[in-house]
Amino acid sequence: MAHGPLTITALRGPGWGAGLLVLLATLGPLMALASQARGISGLGAADFAALRFTVLQAVLSAGISVALAVPLARALSRRQFPGRGFVLTLMG
Repeated sequence: MAHGPLTITALRGPGWGAGLLVLLATLGPLMALASQARGISGLGAADFAALRFTVLQAVLSAGISVALAVPLARALSRRQFPGRGFVLTLMG
C-alpha cells in the first residue's frame, strides 16, 4: 500500500494528542496538590518555593540539554571524524 508523504495536516492529530498528554502530566499533579491543600489559598510559602525551584530546575535542565545536544547532533550528522562511531554508541 503506497502512501504519499506526510504533511503537516496529517501530523496535526498526534501533535494535539501529545500536547494534551504533556498538559495533563503537568497540570494533574498541580491539581492534586491544590485539592489536598483545599485550594490554592491553602498552599504555604514552602509549597510555592518548591514549585518555583522545580520549574526553574526544569527550564535550566532543558535549556542546557538543548544547548549541548544541537551542536553535537549537527556535528554528528555533517562530519566524519575519528571516534564518531564511539560517540554515536555513547549517545545511543
